[in-house]
Amino acid sequence: MYQIDDSDLLLHGQDIVVESGLKALTLRNLAQRAGVSASLLNYRFGARETLVARLFEHARQADLAFWNACREEVSSLQITPSSLPALTLSIAQKALWQAHRSQMIRWICITAAARDRQYQSEAAASANSGMDFWVSLLEQAHLPVKLAPSLAAIMTGAIRIGLVSRRDARALSWMSDIILRATARLFTLPVIMHGDSPARADFEQATINAVAPPTSARTDAPERIVSSAASLILSAGLDAVTHREIARHAGLSLSSLTHHFASLDLILQSAFGHIYSRARAETDTNLHEDMPISKFIETVLPRIFEQARKRGQEGVAIDEIILATARSTATASLSSGLLAMTGTTSTAMLQSLHEGKQADRLDGQIFRFAMGGLSEQAAAMPAGARDAWLLEHCNLFLCHYFEETSGTGAG
Repeated sequence: MYQIDDSDLLLHGQDIVVESGLKALTLRNLAQRAGVSASLLNYRFGARETLVARLFEHARQADLAFWNACREEVSSLQITPSSLPALTLSIAQKALWQAHRSQMIRWICITAAARDRQYQSEAAASANSGMDFWVSLLEQAHLPVKLAPSLAAIMTGAIRIGLVSRRDARALSWMSDIILRATARLFTLPVIMHGDSPARADFEQATINAVAPPTSARTDAPERIVSSAASLILSAGLDAVTHREIARHAGLSLSSLTHHFASLDLILQSAFGHIYSRARAETDTNLHEDMPISKFIETVLPRIFEQARKRGQEGVAIDEIILATARSTATASLSSGLLAMTGTTSTAMLQSLHEGKQADRLDGQIFRFAMGGLSEQAAAMPAGARDAWLLEHCNLFLCHYFEETSGTGAG
């Protein structure tokens, strides 16, 4: 009789989640995928909830093994500050090829945990993925280890570019631009490329028209459809959004939805633009031109955090839409474009600073990745300590990012 161990079953389950989303993972679907009986899975896991927990834990252990292997590989290297950008880029590329599945599952787990308490312990356990590696790398390079959380956060965001792009050459160029700019600015190394990433800008421009709802002088139905979809995503999550639910929420017929939008994917992409534009508009009201970093950290950023909490699950909804579009070959390029669109608000934040007046969209996206990744790390902390830790590390990031570049790799 053919034998299959739990590890193989969990890998099959991870493939289902990566390809079709967490909702698609059921004992029956896994049995069909693995070519085993449903009764075997009932015996092994008992319930879907146990299967999902085991799947997330298995992916976390694989991720840990990957970073431990990376740490071992570089432990004997003589790392200098000037070699850090190229080395971090090679690590990101290695993660895409060797740890693609576990990196994607980690992202899905963190996104799911924001809405469902049953996943929060596993998300917290994976919150500091790779941190020991980044700390040891900075120690070897004689660079300030206090920047390890910011570096880990940015690297997580950069790797996600590759995760959603199916390793598109343009996306790899954009990922490279992010990593080389971020490491140079954080560690006072010469910045080779100035201005926005051409690849990032190309993705963004190609997607802008796709996320704008169609307009009609005769009816406000398109705007109502998009607004309703956005509200449903924010309140109940992407898995709860269907044509029928959007029509009910908008007070329209199903035929009206299909008349204005050819597919649910197009509605979701327009909803992304709606959610993101609202977040930016509310953030911009807090910004004051020519602020010092200290004022931004002490008075403005806490207000932005508080308003974001009151608005609900905006960050999660954005990630859910990006992940959903990445699963389909037909919409994968749009997924990269949606990710490219993020960072507009962060760019405005940087340009409001006295030190960041000349910041461009690449700088803004780096800051967006830094804040997003730091927020994921903070989720593992007691709730009362999160904001203070976030503000401390955002301050560290900004102060180092806008130091004068000396080319010496000052520590």
